[in-house]
Amino acid sequence: MLLDLGADVNAKGGSCGSALMTAIAFSQFDVAKVLIDHGANDGAALCSAASHGRVSIAKLLLDRGADVNAKGGSWGSALMTAIVLSQSDVAKVLIDHGADARTPGALPKAAGEGLDKVVGWLLDANADVNADDGAALCSAASRGRMSTAKLLLDRGADVKYGNAILVAISSGHSSVAQALLQAATRSVTAKR
Repeated sequence: MLLDLGADVNAKGGSCGSALMTAIAFSQFDVAKVLIDHGANDGAALCSAASHGRVSIAKLLLDRGADVNAKGGSWGSALMTAIVLSQSDVAKVLIDHGADARTPGALPKAAGEGLDKVVGWLLDANADVNADDGAALCSAASRGRMSTAKLLLDRGADVKYGNAILVAISSGHSSVAQALLQAATRSVTAKR
């Protein structure tokens, strides 16, 4: 094999940028494994695995020491990449390997996309349900994500933070606005 003859495992080129990135893009786990075993080290590899939904390659990279919270990629980190591109299975792997659940924008983006499982995993990993003035609840409300809004409320989102009710109304999601109003009413009644 060329690698055994001294070929540069990190050589740049091709439409994907490197042999490792090509293996990730085309879901070639065995090729990626050989390249990594021979020292392939592309800092963007984890973000690439996240963007392509390559769960097994993401696990391999993490098991071989990739930094789960490394900055990079179009969205700043592998976790944000997985969330933005709705790659829930990769997001789970990243969270399970210690990705920072408090990554700015992660919870609101997952909520806005209606990724209820990811929202739950982030909250289980100590994401703050009310961070940034209730941005997650506002994001769910703006997109009409009823199940996500209910999940956030069940997990402690405070309907009084931010303007989730106003956002739901102005976005034309009256059923979500009604659910938020009912939650606000229950909150006030419970405090009496």
